[in-house]
Amino acid sequence: MKKYTVICLIAGMLIGCTNETASNNSEQKIQTNAKDTISSINQLEEYSVLEEEISISNHKATIVKDNPHKRVVKIKTKDNGQEYKSIFVKETNRLKLIQFDKGVIFNDVIT
Repeated sequence: MKKYTVICLIAGMLIGCTNETASNNSEQKIQTNAKDTISSINQLEEYSVLEEEISISNHKATIVKDNPHKRVVKIKTKDNGQEYKSIFVKETNRLKLIQFDKGVIFNDVIT
């Protein structure tokens, strides 16, 4: 009986260790893919709209999430610290631009 208990405990510890490592690897892949996919913010499909709405060239943009379904970009001004969030849904080409202080600035399908 003791052998079975010890075997179950060891198996449980091994399973717990492998799950943690797998989740860390997937997080690293997501971060790497977001950086590797788009090397410059001006390559984004939604760049022209962002430039028109908030002059994104004067801002610092960071890609937070970029997967097959949507891309989330956090945008911060260099001067006064206003922050924006851009959400681009790839399947429908819908862009939503949100200013944290004022709310939604742009919400439309782009071409």
